[in-house]
Amino acid sequence: MRAAKSKYVLFPFLAAELVLYALYWADPFGQNADAVKYAGIVLCFLVALFFACLGGRSARITCVAFAFTLVSDWFLLIRQDHFEVGLVAFCAVQALYCVRLGGGKFPKVGLPLRFALAALAWAAFAILHLFTLLTALAALYFVNLLMNTADAFLRARGAGWLFAAGLLLFVGCDVCVGLFNLGAFVSVELPSALYDFAAYGMWGFYFPSQTLIALSAALEDYET
Repeated sequence: MRAAKSKYVLFPFLAAELVLYALYWADPFGQNADAVKYAGIVLCFLVALFFACLGGRSARITCVAFAFTLVSDWFLLIRQDHFEVGLVAFCAVQALYCVRLGGGKFPKVGLPLRFALAALAWAAFAILHLFTLLTALAALYFVNLLMNTADAFLRARGAGWLFAAGLLLFVGCDVCVGLFNLGAFVSVELPSALYDFAAYGMWGFYFPSQTLIALSAALEDYET
């Protein structure tokens, strides 16, 4: 019964996301671009919420993760201030995806490595005189995103491949974000082609990544 209901939600969801994605590419930096982007994340949250209400464990965890994603994107995208708050919310997102990958609990394997890699990044930032609350949070968030992506591919089966692909696109998005903002931290000038790729790639990767993550949560619950 629950699986039968999914097609009445997932097909319109994917169609709506494709329309929003097309609108983004039609005018990626236009007056309404941010509203279009944010609407895509709201849709992902609503789909995860729908399947969470049907009792899916992955959907419940992912629904809460998307709630934090909405908070993060509100500050990073819409307001473009209080970036630390946005990154704290994104750290919570990755913690929740870690729980999802661990079957509802934090996996014991990998947590020491996550914090060790984050500590190495913090030490490098300190040596380079780049250590701030913002860069510390960014390092913690990105390390956990990378570890979750690797973990997702190692565990992938069925709809888990969609989750892994979504996280990989998430990584692509954040690499573009890092390249786009690199000049704010170090004196380096990127080639114009690379800078343009980063500017377009941020949401070019992010939009489909969030769609795949929402879709994977809805479908994964039918396989468990």
